[in-house]
Amino acid sequence: MEEFLIAIYHNKRNADGSMSIWLGSSLPKNAPQSNWLPTSAGKGFALTMRMYVSKKPVLDGAWFPSPIELKPN
Repeated sequence: MEEFLIAIYHNKRNADGSMSIWLGSSLPKNAPQSNWLPTSAGKGFALTMRMYVSKKPVLDGAWFPSPIELKPN
C-alpha cells in the first residue's frame, strides 16, 4: 500500500485562504504539485484525515471538512 502526505505548511493556499487538495492518477491541469495526492488509475482509494492539537469545533464535531468534488480533468 502506498501512502502520501499533505502537510499544510508545504501547500499553496487559494486566494480566500482555503486549500484545495487534488487527487488523481496524474497531476490535474492547473493544480499545484504540492497539493496533489496521486491515486492508482482505475482503483479506489481511502482518504484519512488526522487532526492534531484540534480546536474546540473539531473536538465537538461542529467542524467537518468540505466534501470531495469530482472535477473533470
